Amino acid sequence: MIKEYYSHPGRLLKEHLKYVGEEAGRMLDHPALPARSLLSKAAHFTGLSHDLGKFTTYFQKHLMGEKVGNNTSNHAFISATLGAYITIKRFADFPDILGKEFIPLLCFLVIHRHHGNLKYPRELLPRTRKSLKKWPDDIKKLDNEFYSSFKVMKDQLKDLYINWDCIYCDLKELGIAVEVGEFLKNQPVVEVFTELENMYFKLEELSKKDEGMAARICLWGQLLFSALVDADKFSAAGMERFPRIHIQENIVEKYLSQNFPKPRHELDKLRSEFHKEVKEKVRQLLSEGIERRLLSITAPTGMGKTFASLDAALRIRNALEEKWGKEYAPRIIYALPFINIIEQNYEEYHKVLSSQLGREYESSSERYLLRHHYLAEVSYSVDDEKKSVEEALLLTESWESEIIVTTFVQVFQTVMGYRNRFLKKLHNFIGSVLILDEVQSIPLEYWDITNKVFQILCSEIGITILQITATQPMIFNKNCISELCANYKKFFKYQNRTVLSVDLEEKSQDQWTEWVLELYEKYGSVMVVVNTIRSSIDLYKKIKDKVKILGIEPYGFTAPQADEWLVYLSTNITPNQRRKRLKDLKNHLRDDCGRAILISTQVVEAGVDIDFPSVIREIGPFDSIVQVAGRCNREGKINAGLVYVGFLENGRASHVYGGVHITAARNILKEIQEKYSGRIEEKDYMEIVEKYFNIVKKSSSKEQSWKFWNAYTKLIYDSLEQEALSEFDLLERLNQIPVCVPLTAEDEEWLLEVYTKEVLNEKKPFMERRLAAIKYKKKFHDITIRPLLNRAENNLPISLNESGSIRWVPIRDRESFYDIEWGFKWLPEEISAWCF
Repeated sequence: MIKEYYSHPGRLLKEHLKYVGEEAGRMLDHPALPARSLLSKAAHFTGLSHDLGKFTTYFQKHLMGEKVGNNTSNHAFISATLGAYITIKRFADFPDILGKEFIPLLCFLVIHRHHGNLKYPRELLPRTRKSLKKWPDDIKKLDNEFYSSFKVMKDQLKDLYINWDCIYCDLKELGIAVEVGEFLKNQPVVEVFTELENMYFKLEELSKKDEGMAARICLWGQLLFSALVDADKFSAAGMERFPRIHIQENIVEKYLSQNFPKPRHELDKLRSEFHKEVKEKVRQLLSEGIERRLLSITAPTGMGKTFASLDAALRIRNALEEKWGKEYAPRIIYALPFINIIEQNYEEYHKVLSSQLGREYESSSERYLLRHHYLAEVSYSVDDEKKSVEEALLLTESWESEIIVTTFVQVFQTVMGYRNRFLKKLHNFIGSVLILDEVQSIPLEYWDITNKVFQILCSEIGITILQITATQPMIFNKNCISELCANYKKFFKYQNRTVLSVDLEEKSQDQWTEWVLELYEKYGSVMVVVNTIRSSIDLYKKIKDKVKILGIEPYGFTAPQADEWLVYLSTNITPNQRRKRLKDLKNHLRDDCGRAILISTQVVEAGVDIDFPSVIREIGPFDSIVQVAGRCNREGKINAGLVYVGFLENGRASHVYGGVHITAARNILKEIQEKYSGRIEEKDYMEIVEKYFNIVKKSSSKEQSWKFWNAYTKLIYDSLEQEALSEFDLLERLNQIPVCVPLTAEDEEWLLEVYTKEVLNEKKPFMERRLAAIKYKKKFHDITIRPLLNRAENNLPISLNESGSIRWVPIRDRESFYDIEWGFKWLPEEISAWCF
């Protein structure tokens, strides 16, 4: 006879259930939630019920290492059934909030799936009306996918009934003994599943009549799942959460006044005026009682939007903290599309917090500021004590911090999510200030679904969205947005650093070569951005052949010992090389004597702090052209930098970006040619960009957005039979293969002696290898390129692992596979166009 029941080694089951119930309830007990009282209570009962199946002797034996057959130690299905029954029986205790009738179905769903990912509820429910009319006699009539679960539950219920006297006290302590006892005695399995099935049919009808209400139920399911999963993982790890931290609202203002006390030039005066205007507008909105708003900061590149957005977010946070209490202070979530910008802006935030908070911040920096993306180092310190990798990973993935700097992928795969790993942090979005930077990079086909889902988030979990941009895409309805820089057009008029010149004539590679060299002689330096790696390499080679006699040195292993450089950049070279070249190039161009020709793909478009007097950009989306223009005369050192837009013969712009963007860009460029004699100044870019976004929005298909909105309103999180949220992905998944290219003997030794042995050695336990992979992922990434598989197959390097899924280029073989100037080699006649 079992005297004590455990959920995990050394953890009493009743204590685990009590903790998870209380913690999950606390997570959804938030003043920003309109359905606070309902969701908090539902989360509490879900937490109390989620591991009830662990009271079986089968699970207890399994936990002690004994073998038990026929999946009888599985506990999710029986726990979900008991959880649904408990919420049905306690239904009268739940507050009367619209949507309450679906709570038992949601509780069943999240408990059932709490060890995996959310699924479409319909696929988790047997057709009771057709198959299961009598328990347990009709089990054999069920489909195979349900038969085994119900067969196991039959044995588990019998086991619980036999041992009722042993488990009664624990359940009484938890406050659910009456309901569980009733279920074990009467076994109303058919009644429970019939009621759950009826709830699903009502939900299906609701999605046809009231999409907004159905979307609300979908979000409730995600929130209950988030609270349960996160509380469960913290309990299993034996970890407690840290108290929330107050951050003063004026730290950005103080940082700027200390570091930039006097304007150095006209641009500094403009920045100061811009920051003052944003700050005053935020104060005005706060005095009106800001809550759940869509906000925007629109300003040209270089105006200091990063600092302005943090300052605005902190002021909003402090106002809501004062209203709600410190425990509910809004987290600030700063999301960007590209990792290089994330690292850059994270450093800016770090400087502010470090300089203003000092030792208090430095000893526990991750509690204040956390970066979360797939290449970020997993590290978390509290009071100078560094947490283990396992603990740091849990704290990072749960976003246990006040300010989080992350990617669009993390944000969208959470709010549109179904995966356990992403959804467990959704509860930390409640009441948050979400900053969306470079929001125009969201794929056009997702604009409509983005608008709809984020409107739901604003109304149902009380988030404040702050969009910051230089191009004002039309994702959100303009009538719903409060602009924090009301006179933004004025700043665009003042920022007149570049002139954009259009050449509609299609030119060959040889003509582009002559064009580049002509601009180089005229302006001193030139940056060229083309759409495909093939074009970039071809152009680089042609220019290299031409400049040998001019004394222009190519950048190879290290920076040339010359005043004039030829530099290549794309994802065809390793991240280490790209980063080193950009850093050296930036320093080189600061020197008045330094000149350079840079041949690149789109890797320089956003977040790259580099400054050229002239730029050539192959036709692309017009907002991308404006992004590249931001790398021209960035510091305003000359009267006007020249940005040329041209057409490359056999260019693949439509293939890379899609026909809608390129057709719209062609129309805009043609208008510039006809109405403005082929040239416009930077002060007029904003007006042209607005026209461009109007065209693409009208021309774009809403099919993808409709598909995912349909899945959202019907709770089709993941499904084998229907189009589901699980298909949503911001990233285009290309068929690539990792190829490691160590460029030094030290890197090669690390790859073979450390990474291969600790991460790829399948004889080691899986968890050890996973933690090692997390530890080394940044260094591995830095020496790895990812060419398309169909490109790499033409010249495939040797395998690094047994399966051949990772390849590597030994230093001794480098000449056969990798050119130190322009990267991975493949057979030219078999190249397929590829961007980035």
